[in-house]
Amino acid sequence: MSQIQRYEYSGELARADTYDVSLDWPADARDLRDWLAGHYPDPGDPLPLLGGAWCASYIESASSRRAAATRLRRWVKFLLDRGLHPLRAAFPHAEAFAGFLRQETAPRTGKPLAPSTRRGVLTTVTAFYVYAASRTHGKAYNPFNGVQLPKLPRTERRARATPALPQDDRDRLMTVAAGNPRSNTLVLLLYITGGRISEVCNLDADDLFKHGGRWVLKTRRKGHSDHVLVPVPDPVAVVTRAYLAGRTSGPLLLSENGLRWDQTGVRRHLKVLAKRAGITGNLRPHTFRASHITDRLAAGEDPVNVQHDVGHASVETTLAYDRRPRELARHAESLDRLSAGLPGLPAATQEAGQNTEMR
Repeated sequence: MSQIQRYEYSGELARADTYDVSLDWPADARDLRDWLAGHYPDPGDPLPLLGGAWCASYIESASSRRAAATRLRRWVKFLLDRGLHPLRAAFPHAEAFAGFLRQETAPRTGKPLAPSTRRGVLTTVTAFYVYAASRTHGKAYNPFNGVQLPKLPRTERRARATPALPQDDRDRLMTVAAGNPRSNTLVLLLYITGGRISEVCNLDADDLFKHGGRWVLKTRRKGHSDHVLVPVPDPVAVVTRAYLAGRTSGPLLLSENGLRWDQTGVRRHLKVLAKRAGITGNLRPHTFRASHITDRLAAGEDPVNVQHDVGHASVETTLAYDRRPRELARHAESLDRLSAGLPGLPAATQEAGQNTEMR
């Protein structure tokens, strides 16, 4: 294998000169840092700090942190067995790891790992390298760029996709939210932009501006280092600017104490709104993203365009939200259009529609 230049770590990246940031980390993150430091004990190696900080960034739930740490350990153990360092791994090593996962079996069942399990491991480890690159000014190379993810059966993709809000529930919720400028802005931005909760919470007041004659939001999509511009309909921009009340700096969405509204606070607020709107079940921020995608697909939009707009890595992920019914009538109309005017076919007659229905 040809030599590939890899990121050589510097002790400066591993030091916190005035404050130990890990004191604010959850226990899972500190455990991962200590585990990495046990295998890579060089004091100048930034890997333990990067791994711990990355794990700590999973603030949504403790289960997400534990799953992320377990998946990263899986990759690191694979490299340890081969005498490799994660920050010097190359594409062939990542591709070999994907092949290794295909051969691995689940401890409980003894069966090969499901495609969704393998996909989850690969996407999580990729997320670690994206995080590492953002914290090392691009010096941390991502060896998983170009590694093909396992394809999920369509039935499994649909089962895993967050269900969308029924239209009646959506409208009742938005009616309730409209009574409060902050609630209204939150719900509209989640639904209209189709953004992830992390993307919406990270918006700043100056991320809303005019570009090319229309309002846009500058946001950073998951897994991308560059910002993208998301168009905002004029009525939504009016509501958002009214909520901002002239603010041009700082977080766009503020909590009641004037700080950036975090994901935990947003989740709690959505539960309150759902209760007031009479919506049963678990209303999550991702429900609005699912509704955005589902409603656009139901309106007949090209899935590839929707995939690009919401930042999905694959159109397969977007199609998992496709809840359009496959009615016989719609299928029949499509075939009628397809066959219209073909040579050798008789003209459609009324008698053709008078056959006895199949029971």
